[in-house]
This record gives sequence, C-alpha cells and structure tokens, in this order.
Amino acid sequence: MLTHPQRLLLAWLGVAAMAVFVLWALAPVLSPFIAAGVLAYALSPSVDWLARHRVPRMVAVGLVEAAALIALLAVLLLVLGWVARRSYKARETATARPAASGAASGHGA
Repeated sequence: MLTHPQRLLLAWLGVAAMAVFVLWALAPVLSPFIAAGVLAYALSPSVDWLARHRVPRMVAVGLVEAAALIALLAVLLLVLGWVARRSYKARETATARPAASGAASGHGA
C-alpha cells in the first residue's frame, strides 16, 4: 500500500503528465498565441518609450510593428540574397569542375 506522500507524488505526476499531453495536443493551436506573446513582450519597451515621449499609444504600436516588420523583411531579403549567391556559385562550381578535371588529367577533348 502506498503512503500518503507517495500517493500525493503520484497524483502530481499524473497531473503533470496530463498537462504535458494537453499542451502537446494543442501545440498547433497554441503556437500563434505563443508567438504573439513573445513579440508583444519583445516590442513592449519600445512602445512604452514612445508613449512616454508623448506619442499616442496606438500610433506607437503601429510604428513599432511597422519597424519590426521592415526589419524582419530586411533580414529575410539579406538571407535570401546570400542563399541565392551561394547556390549560384555552387552551380557554377559543379558545372565547371568536370571540364577542369578532365583538362587537368589530360583526358579532355
């Protein structure tokens, strides 16, 4: 027979297991809310700073969100440009290698 502390521990482990299962099952639904919470937490100091400097809060939110979106797009474009350059160079290297290796070994036409 289990003692009272053992039963209590078992009950808490069951509650924790159920909570983990529920969070796992609802992850597709909860992920946008988690992302929104992280963004709100990250951008809140900028909105507060603008609000302290006499910018209406709604305008401050719009400005900060626009600036964050522009920054995200700039990073995305930089990364896409880097990937495009790397893939172009890789394609150039892959097509140039057989001819270069054939000429170097003396088997080229």
